[in-house]
Amino acid sequence: MVRRRHTRLFVPLRGSILRVLSSTPAEFLALETQVVVHPFVTRAEGDDVIISNPSHSVILAIPSEGLGVLEHLAAGRTLGETRELYRQQHGILPDLDEFLNELAQEGFVSFDGQAARSIAAASSARTGRRYHLERFPQAIAEHIFSPVTLTVCMLIIAVGVTLCAIDPELIPSPAALVFEPSQWIAAVLVAVLSVAAVFLHELAHLVAARSAGIPARMSIGTRLWIVVAETDMTGIWLASKSQRCLAFLSGSLVDLTSAACLLVLLVAGRHGWVPLGSTGHHIVQALVFVSLTRVLWQLYLFVPTDLYYVLGTLLNCRSLLQDTQAFLSNLAARVVPRLPTTDQSNIPRHEMRVVRVYAVIWCLGRLLAFGSLFLITLPVLVGYAALLVGGVLGESDSGQLLTSNPILQVVAVGVQVIGITIWLRGSFRAWRSS
Repeated sequence: MVRRRHTRLFVPLRGSILRVLSSTPAEFLALETQVVVHPFVTRAEGDDVIISNPSHSVILAIPSEGLGVLEHLAAGRTLGETRELYRQQHGILPDLDEFLNELAQEGFVSFDGQAARSIAAASSARTGRRYHLERFPQAIAEHIFSPVTLTVCMLIIAVGVTLCAIDPELIPSPAALVFEPSQWIAAVLVAVLSVAAVFLHELAHLVAARSAGIPARMSIGTRLWIVVAETDMTGIWLASKSQRCLAFLSGSLVDLTSAACLLVLLVAGRHGWVPLGSTGHHIVQALVFVSLTRVLWQLYLFVPTDLYYVLGTLLNCRSLLQDTQAFLSNLAARVVPRLPTTDQSNIPRHEMRVVRVYAVIWCLGRLLAFGSLFLITLPVLVGYAALLVGGVLGESDSGQLLTSNPILQVVAVGVQVIGITIWLRGSFRAWRSS
C-alpha cells in the first residue's frame, strides 16, 4: 500500500502479499493497539496521496484510502475501530499490519508496544537531515524563477540557437578542450570555471526547489561509474507538476542560457566588438562545449538524469526506473527460475505500458554505456596512465603533452577511477545483499 518516491513498496489493504517485517509475529498489532501518528504533510495526486515528514526527508505515496486510515488513527481510534470503520466505508475488512509497520519503519507512526517503539526510534534517527541554504528566502527564489526571468532566458537561448543555425561552425568540437603545453593556465581556468558551472547548475535546482517552498541539499554521487554533482530535493514531490518540472529543468536552463551567452561572446569576438584574442576565443569555445555536454548528458534517460525525472513526472511514473528493473528481473526469472521475482500486479496498466517502452531504452542505454566503458573509457585511461608514467620516468616522449601539466591529468584520470571504484563497490554490495 505504500509507495516510495523511487522504490514502490505496495501492500494492499485488501490482503497481505508482502511481509515488510518478516521477523514480526502475526499478533504484533492487536486490535486494541493505539497507534501514534506523527505530524506529516500531504498532497493529493490522482488516486494516490503523497505524504512527507515535516523535514521532507522521507516521501511516500499511499492510496487515498490509506490517508483515511491515518486520519482515523490520528483521531485516537484503536486499530480494531479503524478496521471496522474501513469495512463500513469500503465493504471489506483490511489487513493493516504491514501498511502500518512500513510507515513505522519510515517514522510516520509508532505503537504503544515497547518493540514497536524501538522500531520507530530506530527509524526516526535517520529522518533528520540538514539542508544547504535551508534559510534561502522563498520570496527571493520566486523572483529568480519568475515568469519574467524564464522569458528572458528563453529569449537568450533562442538567440543562441539562431546564431548556430546561421553559422553551424560556432558549435565547438571536442578539440576545443585540447590546449597546448604553453596554455596550461588557460586549461586550469577552463577547469575551474567548469567546476563553478556545475555548482551553478546544482544551485539552480536548489533555488528552484526553494521557490516551491521545498528544502534541498547538494552532494556528490555517481551515475553508473560517472562521478556527478547532485541535488537532493526529495520534498519536491509535494509541489505541483509545473513546479517539479521547473526544479528538474532549472539546471539545464542555466546551462543553455550560459552557452547562448558565450556564443554571443564568440560572435562579438569574431567581429572585433570584444577583444578576445586567440587564447580567449579558445577558452570561450571550451566553455561552450562543456555547457552543451552537460545538456546532452540529460538525454541519457536510462539513468536518473534531470530529464528522466521530468519524464516520470509527466507520465505519472514516480518509480519508473525501479519498476523497469523489477520488470526486467521478472523476465530474466522466466529463463532462470532461481532468480527472485517482484510482484508488480499493483502497478496501474498505464504505468506498465510506460515501463515496457522504457525497458527498451534502459537496455539500449546500458549496452551503449558498457560498450563505451570497455571500448573507449578503459583503453583511454590505460593509455593516459601509461603515457603519464612513461613521461614522468622519462621513458616516453609521447607523454610530453600530458606531463606538461601532470596535476590536471592526475585529477582527470583520478576522478574517473574513483567513479568506477564506487560503482564496482556498490554493485558488489547489491549483489551480496540480493
